[in-house]
Amino acid sequence: MSGPFGSQHWAYSKGFYPFEISNSARLNNGDFFSRTPSSSSNADTFTWSAWVKNSGVTIGGYLLSAGVASTREFLIYFDATNQRLNVYQWNGGIEIQVVTSMQFRDPAAWYHIVVAYDSPQATASNRLKIYVNGEQQTAFASAQYPAQGLGSRVGTTEVQDIGRNAYNQNVYSNFYITEVNYISGSALTPASFGETKADTWIPKKYAGSYGSHDYYLDFATRATNPLDASGQGNNWSSTNVAATDWMLDSPTNNFATLNPIGPRRHGANYGTGNQTHGNLTITSTSNSYFDDTAATVLNHGDTGKWYYEIRNDQNHGNGGSGYLQFNIAGAYLWEVYSPATQIVNTPSGSHNVSTFSNGDIFMFAVDQDNGKGWFGKNGSWYTVTGTPDPAAGTNPHVTFGSIDLIGQIQIRSSTSSLHRTVTANFGQDSSFAGQATAQGNTDANGIGDFYYAPPAGYLALCTANLPDPVATINPAINNSPQDHFNTVLYTGNGATTRTITGVGFDPDFVWQKSRSTAIDHNLIDRLRGAGNNLSSSATYGDYGGGSNGAMGSVQTDGASILAGSSSANNVNQSGQTYVLWNWKAGGTGVSNSDGTISATVSANTDAGFSIATYNGSSSGTVGHGLSEAPDLVIQKVRNQNGDYWWTGTTVIDGSLDYFQLNGNNVKADSGYSLPTSSVFSNVTASGGTNKVAYCFHSVEGFSKFGAFAGNGNADGPFIHTGFKPAFVIVKNASAADSWFINDNKRNSYNVVNSQLFANSANAEADSRGLDFLSNGFKIRDNSTSHNGNGNTLIYMAFAEMPFKYANAR
Repeated sequence: MSGPFGSQHWAYSKGFYPFEISNSARLNNGDFFSRTPSSSSNADTFTWSAWVKNSGVTIGGYLLSAGVASTREFLIYFDATNQRLNVYQWNGGIEIQVVTSMQFRDPAAWYHIVVAYDSPQATASNRLKIYVNGEQQTAFASAQYPAQGLGSRVGTTEVQDIGRNAYNQNVYSNFYITEVNYISGSALTPASFGETKADTWIPKKYAGSYGSHDYYLDFATRATNPLDASGQGNNWSSTNVAATDWMLDSPTNNFATLNPIGPRRHGANYGTGNQTHGNLTITSTSNSYFDDTAATVLNHGDTGKWYYEIRNDQNHGNGGSGYLQFNIAGAYLWEVYSPATQIVNTPSGSHNVSTFSNGDIFMFAVDQDNGKGWFGKNGSWYTVTGTPDPAAGTNPHVTFGSIDLIGQIQIRSSTSSLHRTVTANFGQDSSFAGQATAQGNTDANGIGDFYYAPPAGYLALCTANLPDPVATINPAINNSPQDHFNTVLYTGNGATTRTITGVGFDPDFVWQKSRSTAIDHNLIDRLRGAGNNLSSSATYGDYGGGSNGAMGSVQTDGASILAGSSSANNVNQSGQTYVLWNWKAGGTGVSNSDGTISATVSANTDAGFSIATYNGSSSGTVGHGLSEAPDLVIQKVRNQNGDYWWTGTTVIDGSLDYFQLNGNNVKADSGYSLPTSSVFSNVTASGGTNKVAYCFHSVEGFSKFGAFAGNGNADGPFIHTGFKPAFVIVKNASAADSWFINDNKRNSYNVVNSQLFANSANAEADSRGLDFLSNGFKIRDNSTSHNGNGNTLIYMAFAEMPFKYANAR
C-alpha cells in the first residue's frame, strides 16, 4: 500500500474530529528548527499557538525562543525541574517571568498551548495570557508580567528557534509538535484554534487571515525543512531533523509511545534508562533490571488485535549475560537471551532460535479477543509447534487472560559493561528513528507505517483504532463521562436553605464535604429520600439537618442543603468552601427480587453503578440491578447508630475482602459469597434492619476499580485506567491508614494533592501527591500510607474523559 506520506489520505478520527491533523514533527535532543525574519513584526502584540506532546518529562523543552546567543532571549518553554510552562524574557535582567503552577508531565497525549502577548494593555495580567487546552491559566508559581509597551524579541529580526534555546544554544528539547500558528499584531483566544466538543477540547483550523510576518507549520508535507502553509513563504530550516522525524502522531490520532513514567519498580535490582526519539528508544544504563516500561496507548477493555515492532538497535559492551523481556499481560511472555545462548523463553518452555543481532526487528501480534500472542523476527513468526498464523489464530506462542500491559519491555544484564538500546514502532515510524529504510506498511484500517505487513485484521496502537467506550457513555455521540459523574465546588453564603446546581445531570447519589472545616461528610441518595443523611466518617444512621445543617435532597442538576438551627458549618457557612461529588444511578427505584431479600434498586447499567435499599436483618442475597458482578459493594445500616460501613471488594486477588469505609483498618477476609452478575450477599454483622448498599463495577472509559503495589519511592507507580481521571480514592490494604480522596476540580492541574479522607472529618490538607494523566494516574510521594513499599493499595476511579478523546493533563 501507499506509504503514510504518499497519496492516500488517512481518515484517523472516524468522524469525531471535524478538523483532522495528519502529522507532526518529532524533535529529539539536538534537533531544532530555525528562522531569521527578514524584517521586524509587531513586537508588542502577537499570538503563538501549537499542539505539543511532551516527551521530555525530565529534560524540559523549548517550544519557541528568539534572541541573540549569550546576549538576550525570549522563551516559551517547559523547565526541566518541574515541567512548568515558562514565558521568559531576558535583556541584561529579567523582563518577563511568568511560570504556571501547572506541571506538564503527561507524556501520553497532547496539550494545546496558546500564548497571547499584548504589552500595551493597562492591566499587567492582560499583557500576557497563557491558555492550556482552551483554559486560561490563572495560578502561577511566578508572575512578573511585561512592562507596559515592552516589545518581545519575537517581533525582531533576531533568530527564532523551535526545539533549542537561542540564548544558550547547547540546550535542546524532546517533544512532538504540530499546528504551529504565529499571528503578529493580534492577541487571540484559543477559540481561534480549537473548540469544545462533548466536554473535550479539540483542534480547529485557524480561519483568520495571515499577515506577511505570520506562519503556519502543519508538517503535512514531508520535507527536509518545515514549509510555511500560511501562504506567506516564512519557511524554516532544520538542524539534525530528518525526513523520518515527520511523524503520523497527532492530536487527532495519538500513537503509543513507551511510557517514561511507569510502571515503576525500585530496589537494588532495578536501574534506570534513557528514553529518546519521542519515547520510542530506550538505552539501559545499569547492570541490573531496567524499570518496566509499556505502551502509553492501552485498551483495558480486553478487545482488539494489535501489531507492533521492536528493533534491537545495539548490544553495548562485552562479557556477562543479558536478555530482552517482552510482556503483554503483566508477566513475562517472551525472553530473548544474548549474547551467547540465543533462546526464547515462553510459558511453554525454552526453545532454540537463531542468533539475534544488531538491527534485528522483533514482531508482536496480540489478540486480546481470544487471549493469544505471537512472536517473530525479521518477517517470520517464531515456531513452537505447528505453523504460527496470527491472522488465522492458530498455533500461538502464548495464551493469556486479562491484559494489563502491551509493549512492555525489560532489559536485564549481569554486568555494567553489557547494556542495550532498542526502538519501538507502534505504527508511527518504520525507519526506527532513521536507522532503517521505511517500508510504509499499513494496518487493517489503512493506518500506520510498519516495517513488515501486519497480519490481516491486526491494528496499530493508536487512539483512532481504540474501540469507542460503552455505547451510551461515549463522547462520539455527545454523551461524556461527565454526564454520569461530576464534581461541583461551592462557597457557603449562610442562607437557611440553598440549592447547589451545575452538576450537569440529575444526580441520584450526592456525597458532600466541607473543605475548610473539620466536620463530618454528608451522603444522600434518591432512594433514602429527603432529609436522610449518612456520614462516611461516622457510624450513626440516617439523620436530618441537626444544629450544623445537612443535605436536604437530590434536585434537578444538583442538591438542596439545609442550614442547622444554630450553625451552617456542615453545608453552607458563609465564606467556607465545600465540595459535592455526584453520581447518576437509575432515578426512581424499582422493585428487585433477584436475591432472597427483596430490594428497591436504582441502577445505571451503562455506568456500572446502583443503589439498593432493603431489610437487612437476615442473611441472604440482594439484587443489585447491574449487568455484571460488582467490584465494590458498600453497605450501611440506616436505622441505628454504631454500625460501620462494610466495604467489600474483589479487586485484590478475586476473593471477597472487606474494609470499613469509616475506619483505617487493613483488609480482612469477608467470609461471604462473591457477588454475582445479579446479587450480592447481605452482611449481617449488626442487628440493623433498614440498609442501603452502593454497588460499582468497572466500565471501560468511565470507571476502574483495582489494586496496585507500592514502591516506597517519590517516583511512584503509574496506574493505567484507560481514561483521564476526574475522581480517585486510594486506600492502603496492607497498612492501617485513611481513604484518600482526590478530584479534578479541587486540583484542576497537577500535582493533585488536596486531600480529603472518607473516614475522617478533617478539613482539606495538601499532602500525598499524585498526578492525574490522560490514561491513568501516577503516585508522586513515598509515604507509607499512600505508597508503602510492597504494600497492596486499592483504588476506585471515575473518568473525566476516555483516553481515546483525552488531552494531556
